[in-house]
Amino acid sequence: MPQEPAQSNRTVLLVLNYKKYSDSVNFLQSLLDTGLTDADIVILDNASGNESVQQLRTWIEAYFPAQGDDILDTDGFTMTEPRFADSLQAEYVKGRVALFSSTQNFGFSGGNNALAHIGQRLGYEFFYLLNSDILFTDPLSVRKLEALHDADPQAYVSGPAVINMDGSFDSPFRRDSFWGDALYYGPVNRVRRIFGLPMVQFDLGALSKPSGAQVYKISGAAMFFPSDRFFELDGLDENVWLSSEEPILGEKVLKAGGKIMYLPTTVVLHIKASAPRPKSKKVDILSNHFRQRNYYYRTYRGFSYWQMGVLRAGQALRLMMARI
Repeated sequence: MPQEPAQSNRTVLLVLNYKKYSDSVNFLQSLLDTGLTDADIVILDNASGNESVQQLRTWIEAYFPAQGDDILDTDGFTMTEPRFADSLQAEYVKGRVALFSSTQNFGFSGGNNALAHIGQRLGYEFFYLLNSDILFTDPLSVRKLEALHDADPQAYVSGPAVINMDGSFDSPFRRDSFWGDALYYGPVNRVRRIFGLPMVQFDLGALSKPSGAQVYKISGAAMFFPSDRFFELDGLDENVWLSSEEPILGEKVLKAGGKIMYLPTTVVLHIKASAPRPKSKKVDILSNHFRQRNYYYRTYRGFSYWQMGVLRAGQALRLMMARI
């Protein structure tokens, strides 16, 4: 049986921390600065191997207010999902925020799946999966997303307007086409970047729908789920690593007959890593992206052998150019 949360909030904010605990601190501070109180918070450190857990605990002890009863009992909390039971530990709780650690790095998808199982164990109705480098700006953000799902039971996932610190939008996007990815997305988007225009796949029309718009995919940095829908979709696919999670989720929702909704009337800020990378590292990142992308195309889009051959030829050319 789920351990009922002490708070009456319907939603839990689920945050995966890895190494850069300052991002998680800034996230928590943004909640305080914004005045967002209608959600509880669970942070999971994904085997950072540094002082993240202690630093987060120290900051929460010093600065996060003790609002109401603790949402869980760290001594009495047990993880019932066998995959995560031996790795996860409830470290600390103060009011509506709880801190967990993992002895195993589960990656982005696996770490968020672990967080969702914690949320399920605590009995929450909604999961809000958030990158640690997200900053809240709207005290009504959670209520707006809850209202969207209350009004539309076919909304399996939703997301806010995610704005990067350079002012660009992080979502939403339309479904890619085979010929677009094989031939013209790359050169067209290169030209569009020169003129400061969004990618050709960007779903511009969704920005003007104040009650929410159905889209193909939203940013993986901020994803809001009814808890039952999350598990109906079998969570996030753990066969990908830091790439293609969003379109895979898009295909899962399409297959289930549901909707992914974008809500432009609430905004979060996304602080992305902007440090320059050596060329060799860029090639490694691009190569990993192509591997994950090809898994998505084979497994979820059902592309044929000849289609995959065309895509791989284009990818090989791009990798060769990246090495120059």
